Amino acid sequence: MLKAIGVCAVIAVLLLSMPLAGRFLPAPVVFVGAIVILLPLLVVVQRAWTRFLWARRLASARARAAAAGNDPEPHVELGVLCSLAGTEAEARAAFERARELSPGHAQATVGLAHLAAEEDELDRALALFTEAAAAHPDNFAAHYGIGGVQRRREQYARAVLAYEKALGIEEDDAFTLAELSRCHLLLGDPDKAEEYFLRAAGQGVRDPELEKLIRAALAPAE
Repeated sequence: MLKAIGVCAVIAVLLLSMPLAGRFLPAPVVFVGAIVILLPLLVVVQRAWTRFLWARRLASARARAAAAGNDPEPHVELGVLCSLAGTEAEARAAFERARELSPGHAQATVGLAHLAAEEDELDRALALFTEAAAAHPDNFAAHYGIGGVQRRREQYARAVLAYEKALGIEEDDAFTLAELSRCHLLLGDPDKAEEYFLRAAGQGVRDPELEKLIRAALAPAE
């Protein structure tokens, strides 16, 4: 959007540099006209270009996966891109193919787990995240995923254990710190929640609603 506005501004400047426009049209009118008339068109063009780039990138990934032979990585790449593009069925097939070629492949397993979680298949998601974490104890995404599933299941103590393992791998991950804050608050420990909240805020993640709940929990009873 900012780029589109910038383009409109450039066009407005070019119009003002033209003798007739500069003579008969006030500068504010030219700027407003450029934005009102051209901005919607530029946004449409930008969106179409983005779709074109995504389609080309997906086509390239599909071609690499088709020619991959026994290499699971192109299938993992295709799965990730399809997940981002919202084509879940193709993403699932790509991740499953990677696991066929490389049983227990960490990224493919985690990818399938995320897809299952998005479909509210929490038991399957937890099983896949747990499988990945057991086979690859240093896989941050697997432990973070376990924490997310357990939080959604309202198993907050178990979620804390998983998030702590994730934090042991990425000690300054702001989102893990924020999730730990939320879980400790739900477990009735606002002091611990505040500690993690402040650490998350120090890493650039703020949650005004969570902060409000922590402040309310810490406020002395009247």
